[in-house]
Amino acid sequence: PKLEPSEVAKAEALKVTISPPQARGLEPVEAADLQVSIPTASGETSVAKPVEAAPKFDAKAAIAQACALPGVASCSVIFADGLIIAGNIPDEMHMEGLSAVAPTMLKKLQKHMSETQLGSLSCMTVHGEKSPVTFFSAGDLCLTAVHNGSELSAESRRELSRITQELSRTYPQVETPHVDH
Repeated sequence: PKLEPSEVAKAEALKVTISPPQARGLEPVEAADLQVSIPTASGETSVAKPVEAAPKFDAKAAIAQACALPGVASCSVIFADGLIIAGNIPDEMHMEGLSAVAPTMLKKLQKHMSETQLGSLSCMTVHGEKSPVTFFSAGDLCLTAVHNGSELSAESRRELSRITQELSRTYPQVETPHVDH
């Protein structure tokens, strides 16, 4: 025997409509909406809304925020292996090589800083004849900030460090599998 829900149970059921996802770059495909009915104990009706994922903090947004800080002329974000994610440092500055070795230098300095009474390494500034450059590291990322000729304030350094930390959560460190030969 087939059981039929009572009219009261039908009225108390929560209905949720889920639209089919659309792939980027493709024309929408006709598909039936999926409906899910969830019986409720009381006669209350609630509306189910899809939860939107919080937007990830991306490298372009980080560059814009960093360059708006006092003392910052331009910057870039790179992975520890030297791959540039985003940046606006002028090509004529030829910063690629310096930015590529910065993550290794920061890791080595951090190791030795932990042996001192100075505290942990927050950033590293290199002073060139034309402009200082400060490097920030978190996880597998390094943010390079070219100064606009002046020193960065403590507040700008804190904010650049925060931006780098936030980016490291957006672009988490990828473990490379170890292969025994």
